[in-house]
Amino acid sequence: MMNSVLEIAQLDSNKEDLPLSPVNIHLLCSCEMEQLKRLNSKPDIDYQIEGDRNKDIAFTNSSHFSLILAHLLNNANKFTERGSIVLSYKAEEEQNRMIVSITDDDRVGNPASGLPHIAALPLCRYRCK
Repeated sequence: MMNSVLEIAQLDSNKEDLPLSPVNIHLLCSCEMEQLKRLNSKPDIDYQIEGDRNKDIAFTNSSHFSLILAHLLNNANKFTERGSIVLSYKAEEEQNRMIVSITDDDRVGNPASGLPHIAALPLCRYRCK
């Protein structure tokens, strides 16, 4: 756990360009969601992935993005007791980016009628070209 926290801190302070390659975002999201379900599935949670499979390729660093995505999913799962966790992605071609969000509908401290928690992460934060 501590190594993962250090890896994320290192990502944030990285001054160098990360090596980027075309990544199938749907496949990457599916792998991370399946890993979460296999290791930490809760019976009262519906795990979902949403996105346009015709627009699911983005240039990113797959290993770093997988690490961040896994932590966001684990955090959502940790604080959700029932309802759903939705991992969604959407290409924003005009801005040349892909937006990935994780939404859960049972955050601790939020009433059931409150807004869901959203963690949006642009894939191309690290000098995507």
